[in-house]
Amino acid sequence: MVASVSFRCKNNSLVYVDFFKGDTQANLRLEKNSRPIILKVVPNKPLSGNGYTLTGNQSQISLIKPDGTTLSCHR
Repeated sequence: MVASVSFRCKNNSLVYVDFFKGDTQANLRLEKNSRPIILKVVPNKPLSGNGYTLTGNQSQISLIKPDGTTLSCHR
C-alpha cells in the first residue's frame, strides 16, 4: 500500500481510499471501519468494482456510485 487517504466530498460525506503501488488496485471504504470494496484496473479503464468507478489521485478523486451518483472529493 502506498497511501491511505480520507477524502471530504462536496456533499460533505467522507470516503476512505487505500492506494496500492502501480495504481492497479485501490480499496474503497464508505465508512471508516467498513469492509473495503476492492477496485481494480481493467486495461484502458479506471479503477472499478462492485458498481463503483474511481478516478483521480491521492489529492482528489471522482467516485461514481452504482446508482449513477458522482461524488467529487478532495483531501
